[in-house]
Parts: sequence; C-alpha cells; structure tokens
Amino acid sequence: MTQHLANNLIDMYINLPSKNHYRRPASYASKGYRSRRMAVDFAVPLITNVKVAKLFFEALVRRLPLDVSPVDAKTSHETYTFTGLVNIATFVPGLTVPGSLDFSEATRAAIGGGFVTALINPTGEGNKIVDAASLRKARNNIAGSAYCNYALGITATVDNVKTLDDELQTDVKSLFIPFRYNTADSPVSILAEHFTAWPLDKPVVTDAKGSDLAPILLVAGLHNRSLHVTNVQSKEDLLLISLSKAKESKVTCDVSVYSLFFSREDFLGSTCLPSQEDQKALWQSLDVIDAFSVGTIPYTLAKEIGKEANAFSGLEECLPLLLNAVADGRLTMDAIRLRLHDNPIRIFGLPDQSHTSVEVIVGRKSHYQNKKTWSPMEGKLVNGAVDRVLVHSQTVFLDGEVISGPLGRDISGATITHSVSERRASVTGPRPEIPIAPKVADGAPQIIPTSSTVAPLYGPAPSASVHHGPHPAFHRRHILSVKQFSHRDVHDLFSLAHEMQLQVERSGTLDVLKGKVLATMFYEPSTRTSSSFDAAMKRCGGQVVSVNAERSSVLKGESLPDTIRTLGCYADAIVIRHPDVGSSQLAAKFSPVPIINAGDGIGEHPTQVRVPAVCRALTHCIP
Repeated sequence: MTQHLANNLIDMYINLPSKNHYRRPASYASKGYRSRRMAVDFAVPLITNVKVAKLFFEALVRRLPLDVSPVDAKTSHETYTFTGLVNIATFVPGLTVPGSLDFSEATRAAIGGGFVTALINPTGEGNKIVDAASLRKARNNIAGSAYCNYALGITATVDNVKTLDDELQTDVKSLFIPFRYNTADSPVSILAEHFTAWPLDKPVVTDAKGSDLAPILLVAGLHNRSLHVTNVQSKEDLLLISLSKAKESKVTCDVSVYSLFFSREDFLGSTCLPSQEDQKALWQSLDVIDAFSVGTIPYTLAKEIGKEANAFSGLEECLPLLLNAVADGRLTMDAIRLRLHDNPIRIFGLPDQSHTSVEVIVGRKSHYQNKKTWSPMEGKLVNGAVDRVLVHSQTVFLDGEVISGPLGRDISGATITHSVSERRASVTGPRPEIPIAPKVADGAPQIIPTSSTVAPLYGPAPSASVHHGPHPAFHRRHILSVKQFSHRDVHDLFSLAHEMQLQVERSGTLDVLKGKVLATMFYEPSTRTSSSFDAAMKRCGGQVVSVNAERSSVLKGESLPDTIRTLGCYADAIVIRHPDVGSSQLAAKFSPVPIINAGDGIGEHPTQVRVPAVCRALTHCIP
C-alpha cells in the first residue's frame, strides 16, 4: 500500500481510523495512521469518514457536480509546538512529609500544564529540604512517582552553612535563600558564607523583596555570583534588578504568571498578589523579566480566600493565561518560549530538552475547566489549550488526559554550562528604564514589544569583537524593520560582514550554514534582492528553495498565512517580498521559523545592503 501511495498509483484512498475510546497512544503510530499520513504527504485524495465516503459515492452515482475549492486547505485553528517547557518554581506543599502524594500530583499537573521539567521549590508548607535527612524524605516521596523531569534544591539556613558538604551539593540543583517565609532563616550576616561555600556552577535563588533585596544583590555582586530572584512583584524591586543588570551583576528574575493577570483588587483580603499599579509595572518592564513561573501564589491565594488548595493549584492555568495574552496582542509565542524554555535552561544549566515537546492549540476559544482544584479561571473564556505533551519521545498527555505512567527523571545533578553568547541571546528587549511611577494614559498596561530586540542576560553587552557566535539582536529573530536594531547592532553587523567578506575572498565559502535551507517567496519581480539572498546563502554553505508566486498555490487562492506555514515546514528561515505594507509582520505571526523582510511595498526594506552583510544576518537569524 505504502509503495503504491509513494508511486502515485492510487487515485483515492479511503481509510477509517479506529474510534480509540481508550486513547491508546499507539493509535497515531499505527500502520493506518502512517498510510493516511503518506496519502496527505503525496497529495492523494483521502477520505477518513464513513458518512463522507457514502455521500461521495452517492454523488458519483447520481453524477452530481462536485464544487471543489481552489484553496489547498483550511484549518479551524492554529497549533504551535514548543520544545519542552520548564517551570522554575514548582510548589509541593508536603515535599518532605512522610507518605505525601503531593509530588506525584504536582508533576502530573505540570504535565497537564505543558511543563516537561519542574524545578522544585525546596520549601513546602511548614517543611523544607535543609540537609541530607530531609532530602532523603523528599526522595522517598518521589520514588518513581514523577510524571515530568524534576530537579531538587536545598534551603539555606543559619545552621546549615557548614553542613552542605560536597556530596549534598552534588545531589541538588540550586541553593534557595528564603526571605518571605521566615526572615530569621536568612540574615544578611550569613549570606556571604553561603555564597562563598556554594559551588560556582550551581545557581543561587532567592525570593527576597523590598528592603531584603538590596543587601542580597549587593552581596552577590561583591562575590561575582549569579543570583536569580523569583516571584518579583513590585516596580521598586524591578528597578533594583534593572540597575544591577546595568552594573553587569549576574542577576536574573522571574514573575509568577498569576501576578501578570490577577491583582489584590481582584480578590479582597489577598496579600500574595501585586497591586494593580505594580501589575502595570510588570507588563511595562517585561523585558527585565527573564522567565515566567507558577510558584507559590496560586496555592497561597486559594488559602487566603478560603478555597481548595493542593499540589495542582495554578499549574494547568499558566499556558491558557499566556495564550489569552497572545490573542490580545500583549505577548508573542516567541516571548513565551524565551521565558519558559530558552532562559530557564540557560539560567539553571539544564540539559537540552530534546525528545520533549508541547503542542498547544492557539486561537480556539473554550471555557476553562479544572476538575482537580479551585481555579480563578473556572468558566472563563480561554484562547488555547495544551493538546499533546511528549516526554522522552513518548506521548504522556493527549486531548486533556494524562495517558502514561510516571516517566520523569531526576536531573538535579546535571549542570550544563552554556556559553555567554547563548545566554546573551535569551532575553528580549533593550535594557529598560523603569519609571518609579509609570504613567499610562488609558489605564491599560503599556506593552513593550518583546520579539524584535534582545538585551543581555547579565548587564550591558561587552565591547564589539569579531566572532561567529549567535548575536543577540539577530539570533532566531524575525528581521522585519531597521527600527528593531540599535546603532550598535548595525555596527556589529557590518564589522562582522567585513570579516566574512575577507574570508570568502580567501576560501570562496564559509560553510557556517551547511545543512540549512532558506526559502525565498517573492510575490513581485526582484533582481538585486533575490540574487543577494541566493548568493549569500550559498556563500555560507546553505541551500535555497525559491518559490515564485506566479507558479505556486497562490494562484489557486492560498492565503499568505497558509503559504508561510507550509514553507516553515521545509526551511530554516523564510525571505518574503510582498507588495502589501505590513505583509512581513503578518507572515511573522504564522511562521515557525524566522521571517526576513525583503520589502513590503512602500513599507520597509531592511535588507537592502551588500551581500556580506546579508551573509552575516543569515548566520545569526537561522538557528
């Protein structure tokens, strides 16, 4: 059958999938599925429904006219696939309580929320991991019950500075310095001892805020240690973190997704949420924030207002809330990926999230339901949902249900050192100037674009040097407008282009893009622009797939989004020339790979430069 399909010997293929009431994961890997997939790939007409097949044959017998649309395909919704997402602040209430099932429930909820890796907060509800004994208690509770990959940390106290020996340090991922739970546990007087004793390749995390934040930032800076501030909520704390980054301190931070969408004014009696004013500051300063997290807020909020709270709290609401922001134009999918994948794995030295993926449905409206615990999102409209989650190449979540047993692995001891260039490419936006009292004319959060420019993870960028590593302003980014680049970015581009020109003159090619494919889609005639991209890609060792609108499915009515989705499956980047202003921005919304604007009518033409500069931009843009 497959040979006949591949050789185009079948005019129509009818194959009916099983009903699969029990959601067997093998169903989509069956021979039937593969043959149906092949029919689609080889453009063989396919019918997968009995009623449709009967109607089709009845129409043939009656010789009824069949009006077939010239459009290749239409979909009811869009899907987006993330590489495994990471929750860097997972709260487990009974972490070290003997016999507690909270860890199993928390990781199961994490899978339902699209997280394939969970960094466990070492402070539960009235219990902590502080030494080898409490670490053993936590591991006993875990014992084969982890649905996602996980990493454990340890809590810093006055008494355990000298007891955190080499073996214990190796068994955990990070050191957590708490301030919000019990200030007496972390006086400033012992911070220096902890920073001195803790390994340089292991992250230090704190939940300090207000008057506690400044001293710990100072101590971290004096020791030249990286520090991650979790659950940032106020504009004053954001200002301190921004100033620390400006001084080249190795500081990063995250914000709970709940803090972005809920405030104290929404829940009377709540103290764990930010005020509306601080919430506006969070949105205004989104480019200061390196990661999104879940954290303790969902659990604490439920407790404060007298609702049910458990290990499931907040984990499954995270992505639906963020997808609502995407639908409203306040976030991009790239911004979510950066803060739930790229930045976490670099900040915490996590292994590559290969063989994991999270497929989400975007733009399909539904009413949110959480059957496991109370949720402030209950019954509210959402614009997307998690559809499928793969862990270690195995589907563990499908169509709203966990369909596999625990497959999670302990990655506490695995620390990957990522290069400086990689870390600098991870955070969107220029280093901000945060106002103490932001002024917003209409009272709505002012959104700073997060997909166009890139700021350093730690402080300002160093002086320019010629290298071929990823450039933060171009790496895996859409190139749509010259306005998204600073003078420094342009200077770096042309400086490095000059070096590449010299190397090409010496050796002919660079091979820096060997194995990569560039798709060019021109809706109007072009000589210089098309030739420059073609020459640049080939000079860099890559291949070019050229698509002419006059010989493509555009003539059959195929829309620009559908064309871009198709080309994104075949290429590592797409160059588009279109007569309509704003067409490149539209293409970027639907493209899974970087879009390069080669001219959008009377709009912009940011790449009208010499070939070496185009070469340099391509080497950075294409992942």
